[in-house]
Amino acid sequence: MYYVSISGVHGIGKTTICRLLARRNRWYYSPEIVDSLLSPPQFGPKSSEKLYSELWHMRQLIIRESELKKQKGEVFIADRWWQDLAIYSQVLLSPKEYRMMESVITAVPKEVPDMEIVLWAPDEDVLTRVRKRNRLAAEMWAEDDIDYLKKLNSRFKKYYEDFKDIRNVVLVECSENVEETYQRVKKVVLQSVVDEKQRKLGEYEK
Repeated sequence: MYYVSISGVHGIGKTTICRLLARRNRWYYSPEIVDSLLSPPQFGPKSSEKLYSELWHMRQLIIRESELKKQKGEVFIADRWWQDLAIYSQVLLSPKEYRMMESVITAVPKEVPDMEIVLWAPDEDVLTRVRKRNRLAAEMWAEDDIDYLKKLNSRFKKYYEDFKDIRNVVLVECSENVEETYQRVKKVVLQSVVDEKQRKLGEYEK
């Protein structure tokens, strides 16, 4: 199985891309939210329970990791990964709360994706998409708060810059056309899968 995580700021289109990849290629899709045993709190900068909100998301990731171990398909597509939690926590929490969250994230056993895709677009383009979604959540969660969005979007790009030479992290710039973005993402995933198969074959032949 080849594990791929897709990350990015809210409104960038990652969930749509994840679903398209899974449906068109018959790959396994792990959504961002997989369990409703505990009701989700209010998210975003307006929340009075920011720390609880981030812990709630952590719980989702832990549940999803357990599902990953059961899958035997060719490709596993995950909507967000642990770095997303770290980035949102850094923006939303106080420095003291973030240091605690960061230490817990580091300590939790986790599967590292074979490939991490960071979706990115200029701030104004993302803001336009968020406002087009016309959801009550955009107001309730302050998704269209431009300062909040800019901080997150810049940190996702910085994550790519910091780790692109250490892990298999790829930045894909999103087009206004969803199909174009889907094709870009699919291309990099398939190429990475092929490269991994060739690497394993080379090790076997040795």
